[in-house]
Amino acid sequence: MALNSELSQEVDLELTGNSRENGGKTKSRDDLHDPSLPPETPAYSLQSQKPHYKLFKKSNLVYGLPMTFEGNLGPVTVMAVPDSGSDHNVMSLGLALHLGMRLEWSVAEKTELIFLDGSAVIPTALVHASCRFARTFSFDWKMRCTFLVLPSLIEDLIISASFLDKTATFTMFRNRLVQMSLKTPRTLKICTMGAINRRLTCCIDGEAIVALPDSGSDVDVISLAYATKRKFKWENTLQEVVFANGRTKIARRKFVAQLSLGSSARLIKLKEDADADEFADNERGTGDLIDSEINVQPLSAQNANRDDTPVQRVINTTFYILDGITVDALIGAKSIESLQVYTHHTQHLTIQTKRDIETFKICRIALSSKIRSNAKSIVTSSRQTRSDGLPRPNLEAQLNEADQQENSRREESSRVTSLLTGDAKAAFDHSEQDRRRAFEEYRSSLLRNHAP
Repeated sequence: MALNSELSQEVDLELTGNSRENGGKTKSRDDLHDPSLPPETPAYSLQSQKPHYKLFKKSNLVYGLPMTFEGNLGPVTVMAVPDSGSDHNVMSLGLALHLGMRLEWSVAEKTELIFLDGSAVIPTALVHASCRFARTFSFDWKMRCTFLVLPSLIEDLIISASFLDKTATFTMFRNRLVQMSLKTPRTLKICTMGAINRRLTCCIDGEAIVALPDSGSDVDVISLAYATKRKFKWENTLQEVVFANGRTKIARRKFVAQLSLGSSARLIKLKEDADADEFADNERGTGDLIDSEINVQPLSAQNANRDDTPVQRVINTTFYILDGITVDALIGAKSIESLQVYTHHTQHLTIQTKRDIETFKICRIALSSKIRSNAKSIVTSSRQTRSDGLPRPNLEAQLNEADQQENSRREESSRVTSLLTGDAKAAFDHSEQDRRRAFEEYRSSLLRNHAP
């Protein structure tokens, strides 16, 4: 895509000022990863020893990433989704307008985002924003980041894998993250988007597979083609799954399997005295059960009686089967944290080459060439059919929704400006004019995209 050169530099770490912690001369390592430093050494580096496999209870913990932006009325903190399965930083149109950001229209039209179901969306706009980590907040430096803007985004802010890698947020600086407990929602979300090339080598019921690790997803999913090939014994279900752009798909099958990291894991036998009621979601598992929060302990503390033999975690998880997705398997946030992928086992993360991706497309992807050729028309067509059979919103519906949201914002802005005086009122009114101008440009872009 023509935009690749710009979006590949989404995380432009533009530093200003000095760190307070070192006499005002250097940056704090607690706030910023220095790319010149050697790669982090995984906590489990004893590869010469045969790992000891133990079954751990799957955790309900996931993580959010609070980010602070400069808004119209001062700093605004937004809880972002740190998404290892996203190729781009993405922001909702509502958040971009709320923050008063300058929207660039022509640049964004040069790319499109492909989602797990093969659907495609052309971003509405592109913005450049200065932001900071909210939990390690410092006035001494900032990051300059690029965000694609989508009008229909199920999360206000999604942070990409490249950002997380360059800032070492999932590995060295997890203090930036906020721990959240995720209960199973009625609709499960999958936030992966773009041509992400990061993969996780793992085993499902003892057989190796290369899966997409997606920390922005609530659920583990597997393709119908792969599930059929492996002859998994599934059961019928009816579970709605929503993708980042708001499109939905129904999972009609699911199964429970053991999940572990690496390519040589074995299926662990169930102990006769294991209490099945202790397993998450009432799933039967195998091996030793350990009820664990994801608080990382030193290797020696975890294996005090095993002469530092590395422990390989195994969990039981429910895989939902989806037809027509672009990968064999996707591993969601709860499984990633339960298996300690980013804290202990980064050696199992790999990068797919372009040749690997092309071969995979030919041999494995259920996405047909007809869908691929029509990807762009999904965006520009005024009426589309969703996966659940319901029509997509037409132009009139999109305009009505946008106008209603804008009217609410203008009412709130009028209330705010009535409370201000002097320079503060003038500054707010000026920023509000810019925001309204941006909305009018967005409304015009809707009309242009739907023009015959």
